[in-house]
Amino acid sequence: MTKQALKNIVTSGLSSGQKVTGGGLQNILKALAENLFCSCTGGVTEPPIQPPQKQEVARGNFGQNPNQGLLWRLFNDGEFRVSLSDDNTTGGADWNVYSATNAPWNSHKGDIKSVVIEHGASNIGNAAFQGCTSLTSITIPNSVTSIGDSAFRDCSNLTSITIPNSVTDIEHNVFRGCTSLTSITIGNSVTSIGGSVFLGCTSLTSITIPSSVTSIGMYAFSGCTSLTSITIPNSMTSIGGRTFENCSGLISIIIPNSVTNIGDSAFMSCTNLRDITVHATTPPTLVGNVFSFVPFDATLRVPAASISAYQGTGGGAWGYFTNIVAI
Repeated sequence: MTKQALKNIVTSGLSSGQKVTGGGLQNILKALAENLFCSCTGGVTEPPIQPPQKQEVARGNFGQNPNQGLLWRLFNDGEFRVSLSDDNTTGGADWNVYSATNAPWNSHKGDIKSVVIEHGASNIGNAAFQGCTSLTSITIPNSVTSIGDSAFRDCSNLTSITIPNSVTDIEHNVFRGCTSLTSITIGNSVTSIGGSVFLGCTSLTSITIPSSVTSIGMYAFSGCTSLTSITIPNSMTSIGGRTFENCSGLISIIIPNSVTNIGDSAFMSCTNLRDITVHATTPPTLVGNVFSFVPFDATLRVPAASISAYQGTGGGAWGYFTNIVAI
């Protein structure tokens, strides 16, 4: 039935008070269905699907001191937020020391996609988010001064992080096993980078170590196979043992004149290391097999007046390099 036919029936038949029964009524109903609901170009327009409202799904209090408490909350979009609790009377707040399995939110670790720590927390506790494999982003405020051992260990989907200038200490294993981590910005107040901090971060391509850093622990960058270059700041006097072990993608490194000692196996198995620049006029002491499995035809650049010192037996293993040239 056409729209005009429908109009004729409704206006002439019904307006005159005629009763419509049987097939006539069926025709009118059919026409109404066809013309009112199906004649639009795009068919029936469905209302837009609204995203679910953000809702809190879990919460709890924690902290070392009752009057310096913290509150954690998890939302249905995966955001994990830490703030000062209502009973906090002092403003600063320390986290508890946890293991990999006893954080209060341990049963929710698989649901955490982002971490937002609000201003007021003074540190991030040991193993706080270890094994949060869905975690992709972290926001750290400038009230935090230290990051505890293994805090973000094995967060395999974390891609980048910025450590604020307030942080002075990054403890051991903090980002160990974060295999998707490609970049990190370290604040200029950090003085200590603990052992194994970036061990096994196979996607890390570059890192800038600020001049505030005075010590880097053993194995700190071990197994960072995508790392291609690194510059050691002149605030450091030594490079720890196995610090860059198995960094098979490392091509070049610059060592400042402040470094006087390099630990055992510091550059072991850096099989693609081709360019080493050392600014010290006196060859730094090499402990053990610093350059095991490094090609000794790599270019070693040193101060012009010190070439003979590096070539001689007094230079130790430096003399194994066959291409020693002036900077």
